[in-house]
Amino acid sequence: MKTRITVLITMMILTAGARITAQNADEGLTADRMKLGTATEQKLDLAVQNYMMGLKSDNDGLVESSLYYAVRLRIAYPEKDLEALETTIDGLVTGGKTPSIRYLAYLASTLYASPSLVNREDLEQTSDITSFFASVSEQLQSRLIVRTN
Repeated sequence: MKTRITVLITMMILTAGARITAQNADEGLTADRMKLGTATEQKLDLAVQNYMMGLKSDNDGLVESSLYYAVRLRIAYPEKDLEALETTIDGLVTGGKTPSIRYLAYLASTLYASPSLVNREDLEQTSDITSFFASVSEQLQSRLIVRTN
């Protein structure tokens, strides 16, 4: 039963992501968002709901995937109020089930607080979740660590 629910939630998240990226720029959004996806407010709200469900899942892979898509959403729409996602992600920083989830949530939480800390174009070059978060980590490290010699 849990497997069916997990698969169902995963499919909902993937479907929402596919629908968001399938939208075109004629719906009032700027063309510079095309690589990270464009969507109407209704589609964005649906995506947020699906990502929230994924973040609350017992399936570690689904939580990590939802963190990835939630961060991509934040980077694509830095001005959008995503407080519910941000609060849930902040809770995963200390309450995540695995060290990996807690670390990815930490990176996501930092980006939710300051999306301008990363170069969006660099992130668009990444091909998977691991390289995406590795790029985020490297960029944050280079911008936030003060070196004194």
